[in-house]
Amino acid sequence: MKRIVMFINGIETQGYFSMRLGKHFQKMGYDVFYYDYWEEERSFRDLKRFVRHGDTVMITFNFHGLEEGEVFYKEDGSIYWEEEDIPCFNIVLDHPLYYHKMLKRLPEKYYQISIDRYHKIYMEKYWSGVALGPFLPLAGTALVEKESLIPIKERPIDLIITGNYAPPETFRKYIERIDEEYTRFYMGMIEDLKCHSEKTIEQVAESHLYREIPNATKEEIRETIGNLSFIDLYVRFWLRGETIRQLAENGFRVHTCGKGWDLLECSRHENIIEHGSMNSEECLKMLGKSKVSVNVMPWFKDGAHDRIFNSQLNGAVCLSDDSLYLREIFRDGKDILFFRQEETENIPMMTEQLFKHQDIMEGIAEEGYRTAQNGHTWEDYAERLMEYVEDTSGTDTTIWRGYEPFTKKLRI
Repeated sequence: MKRIVMFINGIETQGYFSMRLGKHFQKMGYDVFYYDYWEEERSFRDLKRFVRHGDTVMITFNFHGLEEGEVFYKEDGSIYWEEEDIPCFNIVLDHPLYYHKMLKRLPEKYYQISIDRYHKIYMEKYWSGVALGPFLPLAGTALVEKESLIPIKERPIDLIITGNYAPPETFRKYIERIDEEYTRFYMGMIEDLKCHSEKTIEQVAESHLYREIPNATKEEIRETIGNLSFIDLYVRFWLRGETIRQLAENGFRVHTCGKGWDLLECSRHENIIEHGSMNSEECLKMLGKSKVSVNVMPWFKDGAHDRIFNSQLNGAVCLSDDSLYLREIFRDGKDILFFRQEETENIPMMTEQLFKHQDIMEGIAEEGYRTAQNGHTWEDYAERLMEYVEDTSGTDTTIWRGYEPFTKKLRI
């Protein structure tokens, strides 16, 4: 297999990931075709010329190319990828609950890759007919070589967060859409998640649903979880907002790259410096000017996010909530700083201590860079991914089950 189809100009970040992977695939000797959502008619015409039977695979993020209504899904019920016998490898960047509709109609040779181990467990439990690839957490990008990084003490930005914000109250309309009893039920799940940082969305949903409906079938539970995306969004934005509010109200100036931060309720909003929406490369440039990068995971409890590795590879200290996987690969206080969501009030004190000890800050940034560089770049990701793609293409669809790559890493 020497030809790879990827997608750009759909969602900006996913297109950026595709370009990062594609660049290294080309160095590895593969031909890469980028299907451009901005020029679909031309792209589909060129795609048909690019494809060779038995020598082409498709690699995508979040079901790009795999949604009904796209040119690849025809009115007669056929799917382009099946007709051309092209294996499809889909890296899912969110909880699978967001994609139940797409999971109901997939090409025959479809393989799903998880960036959180709990996501893979969820798929095995509720979508056992879907072929699963390995657990492959996201990777990071270094804009410049290490020797060109700005030293910590010379960086003009103390604190930064890259990512959007939406007030949790935005999702009240979904919580309150039926009646008071349902509102209490949904809010009970939200409070459970707020108080128990180790729990996943599905763990809380299952416990609350079975308490109310002891005889519920697995299919009924699955369908209900698929309608709870507003619970996931509520708690992730609650934690993101609470983290930044604690810092700003305790006198820290926090730079934000992303939309929505003007809507955060905060008594010291003058300490939130908004830069608005930025593309991936602009965010990386901002990280390269920052001393500390604050990360709040999108409720991943056994995975990672590219913001962590991006921060470290661009020379910043990463201050983040944790996960089981992150605890495996990092050393708290050595190459990262962790906080617990139940203790966000401690974040200002942690940050104050960090800025008081310049040598410790520099040491964490140095070790964080080494950790991220040693196995968590897109180049590393591309090579690991292609091992599985090559092993799987043209073989039985169950071959990937059980693979668990790089849960530990070598330290140098």
